[in-house]
Amino acid sequence: MKKEQTKRLNAKVVLCRCPSKAKDGASSRLFGIRIEERHSDWVRTWAFKINEDNAKREGYITERTTGSLSSTDDYPGCPYCGTHRFAQCSCGKLFCFQHEKQDSEKITLTCPWCNQTGDYHSVKTVHVQGGDL
Repeated sequence: MKKEQTKRLNAKVVLCRCPSKAKDGASSRLFGIRIEERHSDWVRTWAFKINEDNAKREGYITERTTGSLSSTDDYPGCPYCGTHRFAQCSCGKLFCFQHEKQDSEKITLTCPWCNQTGDYHSVKTVHVQGGDL
């Protein structure tokens, strides 16, 4: 009798910042996005608040990934502001944003990681890299 082979789940966590202000005035709140490899792509499945010390200890600052990072139907969005939208700065970091324009339109945003302001537009693939918090 053959043993059934189970497919191993391939998942990891990438970091993101929310630029919305907290009630206590804290800015650019950190959160983790759990991503899973599905059909040769990486998709967002869950998001959770995390502090910088825990992110470093868990090794999330070193993750590197390339994929669409599209979201699953049950992805909850940013744990601070609820949005499903995110952008990637030229510094390589991810951040969420709330904006009324359609995905195909260019918008101007400021990265909460490096404070660089730039024009963003929709892309099919992102290359996520870890680094300093």
